[in-house]
Amino acid sequence: MVKQRNPKDVIHQGALLPDVAERIVGDNRDKIWHIYKKVPEISNDDQLLQLCFWEEFDGLKEALADKYDDFVEWYMHKATNAEAIRRSRQSMTEHGHLPQRESIKEKRTWLSGVWRKYWGPYR
Repeated sequence: MVKQRNPKDVIHQGALLPDVAERIVGDNRDKIWHIYKKVPEISNDDQLLQLCFWEEFDGLKEALADKYDDFVEWYMHKATNAEAIRRSRQSMTEHGHLPQRESIKEKRTWLSGVWRKYWGPYR
């Protein structure tokens, strides 16, 4: 059985690596909790959550450098929501409108079972 952790009891890489700014070592749920404490609006806006997550943990701001502000404007106001695209693809696949390789179908089925078994509802 996987030990459940309190999201407040996270390890900060800053303690291990002083040159790394406040990066959380943990799963995505721990990272989301960390962002939520700073930007509570993420609980109602998935695009804002993705943007904050990529900035905080994936180096988006550094990767885009001077293009960052233009990207944020595009992503928040013009881009189609990534989850809407994913859900549409999922629906089309489930209804047989898009073919799915058998190996991918098996992997998705297995992963969904693992997810439900070990994670279930949030701690």
